[in-house]
Amino acid sequence: MGKTAPDTTKNPDSKNERVAVDREIVGSASKPQHPGHSRRGSLRQIKVSSDTHRRALRGWLRDTLSIRTVGHHPETAAFLLLGSVVPEERDLLDVRQRELIDEERRKRRVQVAQGAAERSKTIHEWWSEVKSEFMDGEGLQNLSTALKQGSSVEELPLRFQKALEWIRMNVAEGLHELLVIGNQSDILFGKLLGLNAALPCRIWGKSKHSVIQRLIEIAINETEGSFMEVERRIQACRARIQSLTMCEKVIKFVHASKDLKDLFRQYSESADIELVVAIVRSAEEPRLDKYDLERVMSASKAYKSLLAKNRNRITSSMTENIHVRLILDLKLYLRLISQEWDSKQIRKMLSEDSVAEAMEVLVAPLMELLKRTYTIGNAVQALDDAQNFIEQLITVVNALRSRIQDPQKSIRVLARLLTRHQNNFYGWLHQIHTHDSIVEEFFEWLSRAINFLKEGLLEPILVSEIIPSGELDQLSEELDEIVEWEEAKRKRQYEQLCRRYSADVDGDDPVIVEGDGFGRSKVEPLVDLKPLPPQLDHLANCLDLFRAAIRKSLLR
Repeated sequence: MGKTAPDTTKNPDSKNERVAVDREIVGSASKPQHPGHSRRGSLRQIKVSSDTHRRALRGWLRDTLSIRTVGHHPETAAFLLLGSVVPEERDLLDVRQRELIDEERRKRRVQVAQGAAERSKTIHEWWSEVKSEFMDGEGLQNLSTALKQGSSVEELPLRFQKALEWIRMNVAEGLHELLVIGNQSDILFGKLLGLNAALPCRIWGKSKHSVIQRLIEIAINETEGSFMEVERRIQACRARIQSLTMCEKVIKFVHASKDLKDLFRQYSESADIELVVAIVRSAEEPRLDKYDLERVMSASKAYKSLLAKNRNRITSSMTENIHVRLILDLKLYLRLISQEWDSKQIRKMLSEDSVAEAMEVLVAPLMELLKRTYTIGNAVQALDDAQNFIEQLITVVNALRSRIQDPQKSIRVLARLLTRHQNNFYGWLHQIHTHDSIVEEFFEWLSRAINFLKEGLLEPILVSEIIPSGELDQLSEELDEIVEWEEAKRKRQYEQLCRRYSADVDGDDPVIVEGDGFGRSKVEPLVDLKPLPPQLDHLANCLDLFRAAIRKSLLR
């Protein structure tokens, strides 16, 4: 049982969660109120405690085997298979009893699922009520009063607490998408690490650059060591592409004018090919030889066929095809070269004194706002709380990125992290709102913005200006497709929320390792499929006309 320790370091939430489970199940954690306990009661407590340890061990084993590559590691097989023992008859009887206990617990999941569904429905209703209050009532004024009167989240009116719970779940889902499973999650997680390194005031104080320049350096990956990392990835990508001509054509495209880039993009859309294929196949110098041209043609066909079957996500097992790999490497090379070029342009621009001074002037109101809140909101403590949150977020995200598990379980872990830190942020807002008018001024501006959206423009826009004649039928079909897509999204959102509220539904299931279909444990993250958005042609044209009509109305 001593091997449960690694789990508390890899997933900081799991320790607290399992301790809570132990206290809930085991009645012997506290001292007995009566001195004379019967021997029968003591034996019962021992059995319950043993069952608790069994569930904790199974939870630890499930969590450990969910770590990427651990499932098919030789040391894991040795730990699970070597030195096995032959169970005795009493052990087999105990196993059957435990299986019956687990079966009873699994049957009770129906009640858990019903409770989760009811809770999800209630949260939806509260959120809809709060939205209506903000759009049609005095929601902002009521929130301002509640924020000033309540010193913690628990003192807010119930409807605001439920709305905050809804927001917390959506923020956790967004963090999971951005930092754990998203296509750009590696880059964004690296930026978060850079932000955490630059956050302490002492580093800013010793830096030769201003705070704004420091943050811009983080945004464009110009922190120490990032340039060498980008260069290393560029060289590795060039080696995989194995064509200096293709790489040269990509570089020329990045350095080309905006008009030429637009021509390439228009051609790739009209020809229904990837942008990188249009770039390397172009007649611009240098031209591809016959061998490279055949490689690109075969790669384009293979990649288009793969996308037709897997539009949501392309996993590493799908990219073993050398043709598909070529397209992916060309796209990565284009992104890296573009990133390098943009960084050089921004560095060149920031080196000019006039640009740096202009940026300082632009952010002067923000800096003045920070000065106002520095002493009122105890900015030193707020910065410490912010850095503490970011450090814990990095720890949790790092653990989630290394695990292959249900995405909703990961989102629930992030939501618990937000719950633990929400009172720090709320307390800071409460302090500022109590002693200054900053929050009140922001609410007034937000109220004016909501009223503008409700009332609209002074001069109405005619429908005939944004809907061309003869396209009503096609437009109606696209609108119906949007309605179906939104319904599918809402249904998926409700199902996911139910799964998050169902807690560890697999806690009493046998431990199963997700496989990749080739005799090894899965290394790609589990991703819930999203409903694909409809292809909109006529509606996009109407939106362009609508934007033009708004610009025309505002300029009058």
